[in-house]
Amino acid sequence: MKQRQLSGLVVSGLLALILGACTAAPPRIEGVSWEVFRILSPDSGSVREELSLFIRAEDDDGRADLEELYLLHPESRLYWRLFPETWEERTRGNTTWTGSSGFSGVEGVPRGEYLLVLLDRAGERTEERIFIDLPPFSASAADEEYPRLVRQGPVFLIDSSESEPCYILGQDTEGRVLVSAETVQGSFDPREYTQNEAGTNLEWYVFVSDSRGWYRGSGPY
Repeated sequence: MKQRQLSGLVVSGLLALILGACTAAPPRIEGVSWEVFRILSPDSGSVREELSLFIRAEDDDGRADLEELYLLHPESRLYWRLFPETWEERTRGNTTWTGSSGFSGVEGVPRGEYLLVLLDRAGERTEERIFIDLPPFSASAADEEYPRLVRQGPVFLIDSSESEPCYILGQDTEGRVLVSAETVQGSFDPREYTQNEAGTNLEWYVFVSDSRGWYRGSGPY
């Protein structure tokens, strides 16, 4: 996902614009869910860090009225802007969550406070703040152990030293997560997750939960 970096003056102006006068019926952010992922590239051996963030957004005029979602990190002067055409929607139980993955700065995910701003078509807005307080990302992350996938015909073998369950993600070429599953098996067949041959055309990742507060994994495969 493309990041934007602005001068302090422009950041102030942007904040003033999207945080303008309150209106009578703004949209609502009823929940925020975020995770940090450290991902080993099986080809280069390099490790990158990304933020995945989703909100449970509601609007009295219907979800179709939601127009823009901003994620700002004032300290680093970075911000990201999502539209209905670029954000993802995921269903959890009876609720819909809106957001995206792949948020990252030059040196991993910036720590500290983030500001979320949700706007609808009438320009009405609401905001929420989150704080990411995790140990910093460093080059030493490449020296850690990461679960891997090993192709064996149509099946992947899961190579992991962890006793905890692994999480399998399947993404399309645009980075949208189409498959998300937990497994304790030593292998998995993509066709079982997608119920058809299309599963062989996705990019696959494998992760384990790290006790330090993030997910460690590798991909794409």
